[in-house]
Amino acid sequence: HTHCAFFGADLFGPDLMGLTLGRITIPVMNLLPTDRFNSVDEVLSQEVNGETVLPDLSGENYFGLDEVGTRIWQLLQADNTVVELLDAVADEYEVGREQLGIDVYALLARLVDAGLIKQVSD
Repeated sequence: HTHCAFFGADLFGPDLMGLTLGRITIPVMNLLPTDRFNSVDEVLSQEVNGETVLPDLSGENYFGLDEVGTRIWQLLQADNTVVELLDAVADEYEVGREQLGIDVYALLARLVDAGLIKQVSD
């Protein structure tokens, strides 16, 4: 079980029970600060006016990423660890570390669940 101050201990490790934000259920994913994510080869992202559109490979839907989501997608493409990604986003945008950790976790979990990225543990 790994603890990381800006994520909170319960977002790392095998005892994670899941996360529900409003009416959106976030898939369960064990996440370590040193984990990286790779996009799958079939993903063709399109950036339009600072936002990114990604296909949902499991269906006929699309994900729309806002400016911050687009920046996270770019950082994922540059092979950053979770901690490096969080540091970069926190430096570029005025957002609290705890909320940022929750939001990034939710985005990563949904992208993994949709088959757009794969988690790579060191």
